[in-house]
Amino acid sequence: TSQSFDFESVKSLRSLLHGCTEASYEASGTFYYVWNIKNWHRELTNAKKSHTSLSTSFYTRRAGYHFRLEVFPNGCHQYRGSFLSLGVCQEDGENDYRLPRSRQCFMSLGLCSQQRRGKSKTVSHSTAISPHRKGRQFMSGDFISHEEMTNGSFLMNDEIFLVFQFSILS
Repeated sequence: TSQSFDFESVKSLRSLLHGCTEASYEASGTFYYVWNIKNWHRELTNAKKSHTSLSTSFYTRRAGYHFRLEVFPNGCHQYRGSFLSLGVCQEDGENDYRLPRSRQCFMSLGLCSQQRRGKSKTVSHSTAISPHRKGRQFMSGDFISHEEMTNGSFLMNDEIFLVFQFSILS
């Protein structure tokens, strides 16, 4: 199940990041990848030229699945210009030959609230995953509107916190 990330979680995430912009960890069989995007307004301005930002690629564990997050600060497709769009892409991994042919998994992307009484916003997706299926695993075109983002508790000090969760379902 998806974990909600609130203000206290963001404080914990800041300490986990140790000044970096990305970090990962595993807890109770669930993999977490945290991406702190700084200079959000610059990202939004740049998105009008090239419309996507990519995280560095990461593995869900040492011999795990290989992913990269896609962020479309200015939206994509019919949501272009007024929404933040998010995607998860699976990439070739050096350990693909070790992975089972197909497994059911759970993925979640969350935008963390940075205020005490704020709530995080999350999109979740359960799917079959295979080491042979590369490319976008899921996409949320209308994840959050720019208005909700700037009027809410998600964008503070010109930065946002995204959290990706991944777990294999039994």
